[in-house]
Amino acid sequence: MIEAERPLGLYVHIPFCEAKCAYCHFAIDPRRPGRPRQERYVAAVLREMAGAEKGLADTLYFGGGTPSLVGADLLARVVEGARSLFAAARHGGGHDRGQPALFQLFV
Repeated sequence: MIEAERPLGLYVHIPFCEAKCAYCHFAIDPRRPGRPRQERYVAAVLREMAGAEKGLADTLYFGGGTPSLVGADLLARVVEGARSLFAAARHGGGHDRGQPALFQLFV
């Protein structure tokens, strides 16, 4: 018997902060990112996702720096990219591309 595929948890690192905290060991850039930098970063995240091994995912976590420093429309692009590349798993265990499930989002 083949065991059912366990859903992935996806992590997207947001490297932007307004300041570097003394206790922080994350790779961050302590400058407020302008729109062009945010767009370049999101484009790079989407390219990285497109090149990753595909699987079912049920969680998308934004962390690292301060995700709220990135425009909501750009974060929405990441969410949509993840949905299209990693068929969202239903919490009941299965998935169906014709009926998209929601990711649990953590910021």
